[in-house]
Amino acid sequence: QHGWYLLDDDFDGGEPGSWVTDQYVYGPVFTQLMHAVNRVVGLDPPGALGTTVEAYATRHLVVGLCGLLGAFATAAIGRRLLGSWAWGLVAAATLMAIPMWPGLSMFDIKDVPPAAGYTFVTLGLIELLRGREPTRRQALWSLGLLVGGLVLSIGTRPGLWPGLAASFGLAGLIALRRSGRPRRLLHPLALM
Repeated sequence: QHGWYLLDDDFDGGEPGSWVTDQYVYGPVFTQLMHAVNRVVGLDPPGALGTTVEAYATRHLVVGLCGLLGAFATAAIGRRLLGSWAWGLVAAATLMAIPMWPGLSMFDIKDVPPAAGYTFVTLGLIELLRGREPTRRQALWSLGLLVGGLVLSIGTRPGLWPGLAASFGLAGLIALRRSGRPRRLLHPLALM
């Protein structure tokens, strides 16, 4: 309601107190997703954040689900690149065997959403490159993965932005190439 992402005791009058150094939202889109889930289950009041143990536990659960979605996207990439779900499971199991991923997936809004988002973007590009003439369904699936990955990554880790921009640029070039438009412009030699 007041426009700040702070609790009531963080204010000195209408402004953040001098002791408050973290008044900026890290991962605003994913934070809104966690707030929406808590609103649906009745743990966050409108326009504010719940501070109960249950509200925090639900936020941790949403981060954990995001981590599992990242592992699933890794499995899907392994399947596409290596040709079977067995290899996809090996890829996902390898990710889950690295202690940092399941550990961060328990709580970390800073790293899990952008990592999962970047993995979704990578899967979207792989799906877009699959076959010469993708069906409308395949194209929509690829676009959904690209956009979903971008949304998960918004507001965190600015170092990912050049890679995301390049990925979307590549996706646009692929789409242009497949549509039959400016083929001469998109010829590989013209890009050098």
